[in-house]
Amino acid sequence: MSKISVYPERQHYERVARALVEKHPCLRDLGSEKGWYSWFHSLKFKLGNYRQKLSAAGCSEVVINKRKGEGLKGQNVKRSKKGEVNYCPDPPEGQSLENMEEKRKIMEAEMRKKDPDHQFVEDLMVATFSQRRKEIVGDQPLIAEVLSRWPALFNERQIKAEFKRIVNTDLLQSFLDGLDSLVPRLLELYKSAARSGKKQALKRILDCLVRDVSG
Repeated sequence: MSKISVYPERQHYERVARALVEKHPCLRDLGSEKGWYSWFHSLKFKLGNYRQKLSAAGCSEVVINKRKGEGLKGQNVKRSKKGEVNYCPDPPEGQSLENMEEKRKIMEAEMRKKDPDHQFVEDLMVATFSQRRKEIVGDQPLIAEVLSRWPALFNERQIKAEFKRIVNTDLLQSFLDGLDSLVPRLLELYKSAARSGKKQALKRILDCLVRDVSG
């Protein structure tokens, strides 16, 4: 579980606990209705302790997600069920902050060109992902500063690529999927507006849709 995320959600704990009991029936909780409830809590405690160790070792993601405020040492590590995780991976093996900063400067210079090499910029953005997330999530700079240091991040292609790198989801596809679920309600709204007689252009478009469906 920790290899995938140190901040799993409730359903992830439940799936792992259920799979454990199904694979090894001898581990089933005799006094539990589901048979795996104690393993669910055990996994949560183990991941919590693991986050404590990662925080003490200086893991970027856990350090950045630590709770703000006073308290005893080790008690301000963010628990998995509180809010969203700010994904902040450690630098790739063999890469230093100095190397990534040099690549950032190359990317910045490339974006000043009238016709930048988008594939080259993509490679540089991937190589500097760890540094960028540490700056944006950890330092929380102003948008103007982000634009100055990471101009490629405001390019349409890189917006989609960065979204994919952070949440491993295609931004455009997820938007279209969400839009598809709203289409019936949107059509009803458009039809209501067209019936008022004030939206003749909209009415013509809807009439074309009806003819295409019926044809």
